[in-house]
Amino acid sequence: VSEDVFDLKIWSCEEALLDIIKPERTKVECLPVSYTGSTDGRIRCGAVFIETASPFDMSKVSVDGKIGVMAGSIGGSHAPEEGSDKLRRLVSSGLRGLVMIEDRVPTTWVRAEGIPPFWFRDGTMPMVSVSFQDGLKLRGKGVEVEMLIDSSTRDVKSRNIVAEIPGSVSYT
Repeated sequence: VSEDVFDLKIWSCEEALLDIIKPERTKVECLPVSYTGSTDGRIRCGAVFIETASPFDMSKVSVDGKIGVMAGSIGGSHAPEEGSDKLRRLVSSGLRGLVMIEDRVPTTWVRAEGIPPFWFRDGTMPMVSVSFQDGLKLRGKGVEVEMLIDSSTRDVKSRNIVAEIPGSVSYT
């Protein structure tokens, strides 16, 4: 029996809020994206619809200092690098945060989203997910939102216990 000790990053979130301030004050049900960054208090700014956050979509709008509203999730559909590259572009874009809209089914419920911690080697940003129905409210021009995410990460040690049971192989 042996012990395999390794480092692990643990994430926790105490609170995640998203409110539409303009054009009409509305609470939006949201879930924090796992391993998302903290807002360090409430942030209030304009929202901008960035479609799927492709380089082409991002080039069509001014995003600096705003919260991006994106259809779908960051995760790559074909390769892990696809999502990692998209996250890197979003983090360096000047956005203050990101809202991911459930785009698979037009429902009123929120889909939980997660980002693998190894994607954050180039940084992170505050992110929440919302339902398709609530996402429609965030796509208009002149929308102002307030976001709060109280999250943190910490490094811990974890371990696997490895047991080897000797045996024999018989070929007939």
